[in-house]
Amino acid sequence: MLLEIAKLPTAENSAIHLNPQDNVAVARVPLAPGMDLRIDGVSIKVLDPVPAGHKIALAPIRPGEIVLRYGQVIGRAKRPIEPGQHIHTQNLAYEELELNYEFPSGEIPYPAAPAKVPTFMGYVREDGRVGTRNYIAVVAASNCAAHTAEMIAGSFESALLPENIDGVVAFPH
Repeated sequence: MLLEIAKLPTAENSAIHLNPQDNVAVARVPLAPGMDLRIDGVSIKVLDPVPAGHKIALAPIRPGEIVLRYGQVIGRAKRPIEPGQHIHTQNLAYEELELNYEFPSGEIPYPAAPAKVPTFMGYVREDGRVGTRNYIAVVAASNCAAHTAEMIAGSFESALLPENIDGVVAFPH
């Protein structure tokens, strides 16, 4: 879905619903309490001031429920969140994932090494260690910057780079 954002803000284009799974939209412009929005055909009244670029709830979110943006979990609700409320640190908790690692007990033997060991295109350094090529990495710190990182890296495709630089690559989020 594409939104025409060059137009003046309207109820239909003031907030952008990025992924059908998301229970939030992102404010394209500052939103004031009392404003009426229409997102995917659903009417929502803005309850709190929402700065541009911040999230607004599209549906009720109960404490402990996950909040999705870009189809990805960005946290859990700390308290009840009503449609039209600003979602930020006051009502969104970030959780570190707890991963359950399992290690072999020793009863099962490790598999034999492959007959043909994988290799990579690298080079031997003067001190005997190996290295890969020298690339400049353009890293996106958020999904919002992913496209920009790709555009920056792409702008160097035909550029003459210093002798010790093999290229510029993007690492989008």
